[in-house]
Amino acid sequence: MSDETFDRALAREQITRLLLSYPEAVDRGDFAAVGRLFDGVRLSGGEPMTAEQFEALWRKVVLTYDDGLPCTKHVVTNIDITFDDGGRAAKSRAYYTVLQARPEFEPPIQVIIAGTYHDVFQREGDGWRWTERSEQADLLGDLRYHVDAETLEQLHAGH
Repeated sequence: MSDETFDRALAREQITRLLLSYPEAVDRGDFAAVGRLFDGVRLSGGEPMTAEQFEALWRKVVLTYDDGLPCTKHVVTNIDITFDDGGRAAKSRAYYTVLQARPEFEPPIQVIIAGTYHDVFQREGDGWRWTERSEQADLLGDLRYHVDAETLEQLHAGH
């Protein structure tokens, strides 16, 4: 896709699919897929990380249960995508809400966190890839059954 034939609608669809593939992988407990999606991405402005580093980070941070699942459902809404003038780069902002169902909860399904994803993408060939991701947690619920103790402490310290 050259700059002269930049198809904004196709690009928006491709980026939206990337945005939605991340929560699907997390909800399936497929942290290798998360790693592949974010290979070479800078997380919150840090240094670029490899697929293996991302996979290891998610395996450490996200709690899973006997079936290998985190018992979550990520809902992504309010997706807003903007493109640079040449259609070579894009930025997006999207809301996320994470539901979790655990027998320890009353009621057994709860909203455990809600916030905003801020992402940067670069066009490569006929597709797009992530280059940067940052996450802003706006509302915190009961995250004890979703993230490790260190991450839980960091999230609460930021609020």
